[in-house]
Amino acid sequence: MTYGQCQATLARASLARLSCAVDNQPYIVPIHVDFADGCLYGYSTIGQKINWMRVNPLVCLEIEEITGRRQWSTLVIFGQYEELPDTPENAYPRSLAERLFQRRPIWWEPASVPLAGHPRRSPILFRILINRMSGRQATPDPPHAPHIPSSSSNEARPHGLVHALRRLVRRSARRP
Repeated sequence: MTYGQCQATLARASLARLSCAVDNQPYIVPIHVDFADGCLYGYSTIGQKINWMRVNPLVCLEIEEITGRRQWSTLVIFGQYEELPDTPENAYPRSLAERLFQRRPIWWEPASVPLAGHPRRSPILFRILINRMSGRQATPDPPHAPHIPSSSSNEARPHGLVHALRRLVRRSARRP
């Protein structure tokens, strides 16, 4: 996929698989993301993925868009985790992230849903700075018109089915 096609897919995406690693142990988890200004924005609370990304901010994400068995696209994104604490220097990216999140109803779930027997956790806004990405896609082949041999070719004389197909094609070509 071209860079523009990758960006268009990112703009439509809302779910990604985030992979992070600590001490040579990978961890993968689905997350909601929104794309703007060359970054992916996310929301979470403290937990394994945030703890691990704080230790090792290098991450990889996979995003897929499947519309049919023969029509799909996948992206692999390499980037760097960056928290956006509520400070004056993060005012713009935080407000951008919050505007992006508002497009999804109940965007704060599941991250902010309290777990039974646990205190409510503080929200964490973050972004993934995209270092590089690549994508692949499959699209169905366009339908092909049937090959109907012409009588002027060196092929053997056509059979009745070929004559019928030719008549059908000629009739449909004459219709307005």
